[in-house]
Amino acid sequence: MISGSYPADLDGNCISDDLERGAGHGGGLSIASADVVEVELIFNEPVTQQQIDDFLRLGGQITYVYQAVSFGWNGSIPRQAIDLLPSVMGPTLVQVEAVQQIQYCMDTATQTGRVRPVWQAGFAGVANGLRGSSDTTIGFLGGGVDATHADLKGRNLYWVDFTEDDEPTPVDYDGHDTLVAGIAVGTGTAGGAGDEELRFTYTYADASYPTWGHVTDPIALPARSITMKSSAWWTGQTSILDQYRWTRGTDGTNTTREVGNFLRSQSPAVLTNTFMGSTNDVFATVLLDYDTRRPVENVTIVTSVTPYPGPGDGLNKFSGVAPGCKWAAVKVFNRDGNSSSANMTRGFDDFVLKCVDKNIKIVNVSVGYTVLGIPAQSTSIRDKVNTMANNGILVVAAAGNGANDDYEMYRTMADPGRAAMAITVGASNDENAVTEYSTYGFIMPRTNVGEDFKPDLIAPGGSYSYTGILSTESGSSDGLGMDKEPDDYASGVGTSFSAPFVSGCAALVIDAMKSKGVAWKFGSSESPRYVKMLLCATASETNTTREGKQFNPTLNRAAAGPEGFPAGKDQHEGYGIINADAAVEAVCQTYAVGSTATADLGGSASAKRVWARTVELKAGVDIDLKLEVPAGADFDLYLYSAVPSATGTPVILGSSTAANAGDDETLVYTPTANAKALLVVKRVSGAGAFTLKSIQAGPPVASDLQTNGGINSPVTVTLKATDDGRPNPPGVLSYTIASLPQHGRLESPNGTPITAAPAKLTDPADKVVYRPAQDWVGDDSFTFYANDGGTAPLGGQSNTATVKITIVREITVEYQVADGMDDAYCIKWGTQQSVDESILLVGQYAAGMRFRGVKVPQGALIKSATLKIRSCSSGLTGNLEGVLYAEAANNPEDFSGRKISQLTKTDASVPWAWGNDSPWTAGTWYDSPNIAGLIQEVVDRDGWKSDNAMVVIYWTKSYSGSDRKIWAYDGNAAHAAKLVITYQPR
Repeated sequence: MISGSYPADLDGNCISDDLERGAGHGGGLSIASADVVEVELIFNEPVTQQQIDDFLRLGGQITYVYQAVSFGWNGSIPRQAIDLLPSVMGPTLVQVEAVQQIQYCMDTATQTGRVRPVWQAGFAGVANGLRGSSDTTIGFLGGGVDATHADLKGRNLYWVDFTEDDEPTPVDYDGHDTLVAGIAVGTGTAGGAGDEELRFTYTYADASYPTWGHVTDPIALPARSITMKSSAWWTGQTSILDQYRWTRGTDGTNTTREVGNFLRSQSPAVLTNTFMGSTNDVFATVLLDYDTRRPVENVTIVTSVTPYPGPGDGLNKFSGVAPGCKWAAVKVFNRDGNSSSANMTRGFDDFVLKCVDKNIKIVNVSVGYTVLGIPAQSTSIRDKVNTMANNGILVVAAAGNGANDDYEMYRTMADPGRAAMAITVGASNDENAVTEYSTYGFIMPRTNVGEDFKPDLIAPGGSYSYTGILSTESGSSDGLGMDKEPDDYASGVGTSFSAPFVSGCAALVIDAMKSKGVAWKFGSSESPRYVKMLLCATASETNTTREGKQFNPTLNRAAAGPEGFPAGKDQHEGYGIINADAAVEAVCQTYAVGSTATADLGGSASAKRVWARTVELKAGVDIDLKLEVPAGADFDLYLYSAVPSATGTPVILGSSTAANAGDDETLVYTPTANAKALLVVKRVSGAGAFTLKSIQAGPPVASDLQTNGGINSPVTVTLKATDDGRPNPPGVLSYTIASLPQHGRLESPNGTPITAAPAKLTDPADKVVYRPAQDWVGDDSFTFYANDGGTAPLGGQSNTATVKITIVREITVEYQVADGMDDAYCIKWGTQQSVDESILLVGQYAAGMRFRGVKVPQGALIKSATLKIRSCSSGLTGNLEGVLYAEAANNPEDFSGRKISQLTKTDASVPWAWGNDSPWTAGTWYDSPNIAGLIQEVVDRDGWKSDNAMVVIYWTKSYSGSDRKIWAYDGNAAHAAKLVITYQPR
């Protein structure tokens, strides 16, 4: 992608205005000559050998020719020859730019970013969870990565060093990008999953910004006894080594205090304190020269905390977001921390060249473009980032850390974060608020030069008022000395660290796509835009003030944001904080229109905030959604297109965003074409369980059925279909037999045979009788469809459904007491009876249990029958001589108006006695002896019909001690008595 317009070239002469003013100082890697300037030449078509030769004849030197992300080259040229370049290079030259400097812009984070649930087995229906795939490589452009760290080793797929260091193997002298890589792909192996020791390192050796006080990024500790050991090395004077705590969420100005003793010492020094932690505080090690306030230089501090607890989910506490991925690194900063835009753009080009071979699907850029140290814009850098997306690479860029700077020019968002196709990431803290430093976006983006409204998302980036991001520490970055502590961790704060969090989340989404058979497409922006859209559509607004309480985000819901920002987006948090779990759910799980869904949202910083599913839409058929919101909560309902915008941002099809707590949401949408969409529920405030219901206009949906029957016995089948109640007024569903069974015949309930199909059913319209062939046993089937009397697409004939019937020689059925009036106990010699108690008594009382809808044909042969009762927590030891009867009745009523002592019992009976030597165990099911004779006597009655009710009576001839107690329906419906019958039809 090559822009046709360059805002930095106001006079339109194809030479950057900064270069003409002499601002092209060449950055950290400049040739450092007053007469020679580092430049990049950009053309709108492939360069020719003649253009290269002409550049060399002007005294130029070429250091790199672009092969993928641009047409042109990097090099140097005498300053006096710059003005000749437009005429010598010809009309295909669009810009000559100066090379400028670039600058660097997990345990709690993986909880607040909603990542840890995605790792769990079974999440979103994925058997082993999702942790990133080995066929996804995340590229890191920056200062290099230490590949020897236990959390990163063995997975480096590609490395190149574009600086004069020319390191042949991965290394990181600064530590910045090892921490970055660990956030995205670290395994957390070194930190473990349980209450192991935490070791993390702080280093500072920047002579450009000397300081007399050093404070490690704060960490959180639980309310338990903690031992903190701090080991420090530095050069120079005697200094104080101390350990501080201050109130969580503050800068510590008024709440800082020591945790215990301090130490005044020469280097090295070791300080150990044991104290009680607190969730209300944060903790840090400090090294300072409080006496003379002279700079303390070349500092390394290793802090050890024992014990440091894990999150309790059995997974490594410092795991990066996508530990299953491979990684690649392009080193563009030298060992002194200097780099240039030429190295950065050369790195972009190299990633595109290697993307297919190395499966580089994501590139993380935690650096920013500057001119004279000020965040700056570069159309050519932006073009290259957008070109990477067009080649199938998702670029994730840090937004920057200048929001709380005193000067507006330092608060400006730099490239590449301004690139339209990139995901630009701001930072959130432990409480999901925008951090004080997170750079805000700009108004009126220039789409003609590849910009868009920014940022896109926020993600955990650490905070000085809460905790930093703990991740992998480079073994080659401990000041001037050797690595003090191998395989340890470091803490970082900044959007440099929120960007790799999003890179890891993108890898989880790619893994989810793979699990559903969706392959990644290189050579097109389709896949990067789709992943970006999913992450943005499932983000949620923070609905709270920013740290420092200035430059606060606005609650937009589905409305347009301030300053021309699109729906749901503002210049401080973009679409909101990332929700990796919801993005994965949107890929892996579907919502069936007409079904009911429930889920819990809210409650804490790490609680679920967003629920998302894919839904199928039908052309011209409206979908009617209702979200029932819990009292005191504010949840919103969205329907997004599954097709992203041209820059990968989400497109809202419909929404319901009532502002009052507890208000339900309703949404009706009529699609113009068959399509997939994303159905999303977002928490705004409050907590609780929502219920989502829906109706989709269309023909009825007939349901497949499975039923069983006995040999030589008819089976009555009730056909089923669901409908949306349209046309309006609703028509009565009719049912038509579409095909006949092979091993039996169908007839209407009144006995009329059905001899041909199709055959529409009448009186009743939904029932048909299947009669198996004589003595036949096995599986049979027939089909049917329904019709609501409407016309397509809003009504008409349903799908064709299948009824499967299994005919067996013996059938076993089970029934359970289903109502509080269906069980009771009554004194044997009187009429005192209880029907609303939680238990049934057997001893001086007799218990009755009524079972509804017993589907045993009249005259069937009862092979066996059992009464099942469940003991309570007491009444386990009474001595009773019990007897079981059935009521001699065809279809007995419940016990609301009848006394058990007055019922007519069957002639048949079965003893069920319990002696003092046979105590029950509390909460245990007990099976009666075989009571087939009782059941046989009932079903042999002339008036018995299948689907009638049946009563079993537990009587006693004598008892001593206390009554035995069994569960009644009113006490626990799941523990109410059961009746199991095995019979053979005759």
